[in-house]
Amino acid sequence: TRGRQFDSASGHKVSYLLISNQITKQLEMNLSTRVYKITQRDDIQIYRGIAVIAVLLYHFDTNTFKYGYLGVDVFFLISGFVISNLVISKLDDNQFSIKRFYFQRFRRIFPSLISFIFFVQVLIYFFLDHEFIIQTTKGNIYSIFFLSNVYFSQILDYFNISASKNFIINLWSLSV
Repeated sequence: TRGRQFDSASGHKVSYLLISNQITKQLEMNLSTRVYKITQRDDIQIYRGIAVIAVLLYHFDTNTFKYGYLGVDVFFLISGFVISNLVISKLDDNQFSIKRFYFQRFRRIFPSLISFIFFVQVLIYFFLDHEFIIQTTKGNIYSIFFLSNVYFSQILDYFNISASKNFIINLWSLSV
């Protein structure tokens, strides 16, 4: 294609063809850059650990660690980075499958989730009244289908004191 020409106030002609070609070459270079899956990185694991510790401290004492809940946001940010890199690197190699992605996610999370739910179901019979047993059991069922965030958004205010007594409130994060 021909570049457009522009007469400036001084009468000089400026060709946009050169600029257009430079931009096109830069875009081609950026598109040809390969994305590689990151390997295990200690710095990412340390940041994840700090985020988890911040959340745990928040749950132990909300007055002292009143912003510890932000650890969830930091953890999601890091996880988003890692998962995006995985997806983009597989897309780059033409190996990405949404079905495989969710199956691997399910296979990684589900065994621990079922173990946790079983443990909580046994535990709640010793510590909760009938109403909370039903509520917790419903939350566990929603969690199995990765929909607990929907259920909890309808019945709880996350920052309410009653939510802090809910044994499974943190399962909402698996649904995101």
